[in-house]
Amino acid sequence: MKERNLPRIVIGKFKQHKARIFSSPEDWERHLQALGLSGLKIAPDPVLVASEAALWARSIIKACCRTP
Repeated sequence: MKERNLPRIVIGKFKQHKARIFSSPEDWERHLQALGLSGLKIAPDPVLVASEAALWARSIIKACCRTP
């Protein structure tokens, strides 16, 4: 998220929350709303950047956890 120039204050909001795994897209959306990110009109879009980062992390975890 730093590489995408997301403001430090936004990154800090993610660091402060303990929730890291969400069971549904709706839970993820609620999490972003609870962080106060859904309504922000800044560039880069924190919801987009965070969602891309989450999808990237998920794909890495899935690739690493595959059994041969």
